[in-house]
Amino acid sequence: MKTTFLARFRTTLISTLTLLCSLPAYSQCDWQRQILSAIKSRLLGEKACRILVSPPQQIFSELDAVEADLLNSKNQIGPYDSEYWRYQEWLSSYARRFSTFSGGFEQSEQKVAIVRDKAPNAFATGHYVVLTSGLVDWFTQPQLALQNLGLTPQQATDYLAQLEKSYPRSSPGPDGLIAITALESAHNLLGHADAFPLAQACDDYIREQRRQLYDYEKTVSLGKKPSWFSRIFSSGPSYTPLPADERQQLADADSLGNWLARNAQRGGPSLANSLRWLSLVPEQSSLPKVPRGEQQARIQYVSAMLCSDRSSLQSRSESISGFGRWGSSFDPPALSAAPPVDEAVARFQDFETWYPSHRSDIDRIARGELTDQEKSRMVNVELEAKPDKATLLVDGKELPARKLRTTLPVGPHVIASSYKGLTREQRIVIFEDGPTKFNVEAK
Repeated sequence: MKTTFLARFRTTLISTLTLLCSLPAYSQCDWQRQILSAIKSRLLGEKACRILVSPPQQIFSELDAVEADLLNSKNQIGPYDSEYWRYQEWLSSYARRFSTFSGGFEQSEQKVAIVRDKAPNAFATGHYVVLTSGLVDWFTQPQLALQNLGLTPQQATDYLAQLEKSYPRSSPGPDGLIAITALESAHNLLGHADAFPLAQACDDYIREQRRQLYDYEKTVSLGKKPSWFSRIFSSGPSYTPLPADERQQLADADSLGNWLARNAQRGGPSLANSLRWLSLVPEQSSLPKVPRGEQQARIQYVSAMLCSDRSSLQSRSESISGFGRWGSSFDPPALSAAPPVDEAVARFQDFETWYPSHRSDIDRIARGELTDQEKSRMVNVELEAKPDKATLLVDGKELPARKLRTTLPVGPHVIASSYKGLTREQRIVIFEDGPTKFNVEAK
């Protein structure tokens, strides 16, 4: 029997929380959307849906390829970057330790990748934790990090001196990177970087196919392709999207990330301290003033650090610091935002049955092959014959006005406009859930 993606995820999560006992902003922000886009580009059509019900090896193979595409688009450091490389290897040892909590799945092993980007940030991609060089610099050599962001050496010195005065001993140092790695590992373990986007890609495919079928129904009903304008304002029956509470995802990752960090490094910097330090990356308005004429720093406010702005990072830090929220240090945190994989799979299975049947019904009704129930169904419609003073006809019968509301039975009909000896006919089809406004013009 096939092992589903959700079964793999559930086993992973349960094992993660069990083994832990023995030893908000928006989740993943633009990076999660990049992963969703990459999945859609590689897994065309219904393939994302098929992957959800595939054996684990096939799931990981496809997602590994997506990750490779994403990482290849980044400027990843190499062994010649000896200092960054040392941190990458060191943090990877912690990432592997976190992934051992996932129940022993070989495919679940995590690694750390450092990419060259002066903006302090980090992302989760599924199996990788991606840290920017700017993030590493901010925790290991903040003077350099500030200069890379655009401050002059003196501005950087003054800014750090002011931080030390206002927030004494606030820097967690290199060990703070362990907490950030734990946070991004939590995103991976919770499926935020693979299960959520994969389920969303499948759901988006289903939604697009439903919209296209509705457009086809309108084309058959109207006897012509619907206008671009009408498609914007009428895209078919409503379809509730899958639940994806990104704020809850972020809260869950903060909770589990804090838990991982505390269990991996007793007495080390907490996630709260690390997020607080990250929130102190300067804004433009907080830069030291320099005399007129001297070079001004061109630093721009980094608004997507770990999927939060500065204020949100501070709020997250304060929330994590509240011990009561996270419960006993021996108890796993309660999680709320489970990936909607089961729901996506169920929708796809229903869709596979519904789509061909609905398409067949559209063509059958258009041919006038109606069931006994369909023959008795009436639909309210609005009909109009153009130009003014034209005569409106339906199935060869003249109606009392050129523009009126009436009822027509489900099935094919012919409406016509007669004006000054010229008659133009148009074939239409009435569907229960189709268009209800029709017009024909005699030219």
